[in-house]
Amino acid sequence: MKMKKVLFILLILLLNNLSILGQGTTDVNVKEELTHCLEEMGKDTCSLLNDCESKYMNFNFQEEKGLFDFQGKKIAFFKGSSGTAKSTKKEYFISTKATINYIGYVPIADQLIIFTEDEKKRTGYDAVIISSSKRIITKQAVVKRLERRSKKNRY
Repeated sequence: MKMKKVLFILLILLLNNLSILGQGTTDVNVKEELTHCLEEMGKDTCSLLNDCESKYMNFNFQEEKGLFDFQGKKIAFFKGSSGTAKSTKKEYFISTKATINYIGYVPIADQLIIFTEDEKKRTGYDAVIISSSKRIITKQAVVKRLERRSKKNRY
């Protein structure tokens, strides 16, 4: 009876490893596609993402984003050690591409905050990405900051 349990556990472990290997192949294909897209990322400061930028974001934040799809989304960017300095898409991708070229892989230390429908109306954005921050910024703090900025721009 113990031998059956050991074989069963080994079989489960083997199947788990095989499924992980299959996912790695897909990631390699996506990474190659993104490598060809690097030149198209961060060409402008418009907060609306282009196809290549959306593919990159969907890949980079695949675990954090859940069902959220970056395709055609308007994204706000913040940076700095406190995560409160307003940035642009162009600055974000210049920094990201420099990191990719220097260390050879995609950086994963950025924070993603996805907004609800109400928050989208209040801020004008679908989500926010915070890079180079030493602390985690709350959604409420980001929403307040973006609301203040949009009020200033109206007057």
